[in-house]
Amino acid sequence: MRTPHPFIKLPLSFDYAKLAEEIEQFSEDDWRPHPQGFLGNSSLIFVSANGEENYDLTGSMQPSPRLSKTPYIQQVMDSFSTVVGRTRLMRLAPGASVDKHTDSHYFWRNHLRIHIPIKTTEEVAFRCGPEEVHMAAGESWTFNNWLPHSVSNRSDQDRIHLIIDTVGSAALW
Repeated sequence: MRTPHPFIKLPLSFDYAKLAEEIEQFSEDDWRPHPQGFLGNSSLIFVSANGEENYDLTGSMQPSPRLSKTPYIQQVMDSFSTVVGRTRLMRLAPGASVDKHTDSHYFWRNHLRIHIPIKTTEEVAFRCGPEEVHMAAGESWTFNNWLPHSVSNRSDQDRIHLIIDTVGSAALW
């Protein structure tokens, strides 16, 4: 969704240590490679089309079975008071990056993406248009994904964000 600024820090923050503890229950087998083949980028699906292991943008968005194992993540999702679409953890390996791109698929005309960093360091940089930010653990952000954007993990640790796709709501803003 086009937003008035490249980045918008939302006024909600969360207990990143509690989020990190909750996701420790998942094994490496639960993570899936990025559908566009970004090296070092993987995801763990919580809400998807029909609750299945897919990256579809359309269809009935349903919780995957693993969402029921994450009560705090459910609480975080509910706190935005908005319709929730695709939701997943996105992991970026040490030294990996996502090259500059835009999200110009028709889906993004009315949808925005909320990022909640769970595991991150100061060496993780997110660029959108002319701006670059470090999203600190526990914060919540959205950005104008119609602008060219990229992310790089220049640290020696995984970067993990909870990512919620939504149409937004008056309560969110």
